[in-house]
Amino acid sequence: MFNPTLDLEAVAAWLAARLGRIENFAPIGNGEWSSAFGFETRGGGRVIRFGRFPEDYAKDRIAAGFARPGLPVPAIREIGEAFGCAYAISERAYGVGFDTLDRAGYRLALPAVFRTLDALRSVEVPASPGYGTWRADGSAPYATWREALLDIGRDPPDSRTHGWRARLATIPEAV
Repeated sequence: MFNPTLDLEAVAAWLAARLGRIENFAPIGNGEWSSAFGFETRGGGRVIRFGRFPEDYAKDRIAAGFARPGLPVPAIREIGEAFGCAYAISERAYGVGFDTLDRAGYRLALPAVFRTLDALRSVEVPASPGYGTWRADGSAPYATWREALLDIGRDPPDSRTHGWRARLATIPEAV
């Protein structure tokens, strides 16, 4: 989990200097590659995420361009670097993580998930060269899908997922 050492008061002061008055600044969670903080401005709810990979935020900006009814993708307002990290400020989408729902919650959420998948089907993705994890310029590193799949086992040290085999081996039910 990504969890940089950030001085929350310094981040809040920095945001206020950039955006004007902010309210309700608070951590809202960490993912594998970013830490997120929610806050409010006169323009509404916002999220700032800090991470190691600036290209992730450029790709989020591209994904926001696919937003449509039934496919809510928060708009990216700003991308930059601060506090030794890449950051992105986006509109805030409120909700809970799908993986945190209980059985009743899944039943309530599934129709919305299916509507989202239907909306996703209608997105026209521009043709781009390559296969595998795409880059912000739309390209991907492998000439074929086969090449991309076979390379997963290599686990190069410069990969963001390096060490996945070793971590997987520590989970008894995964063997």
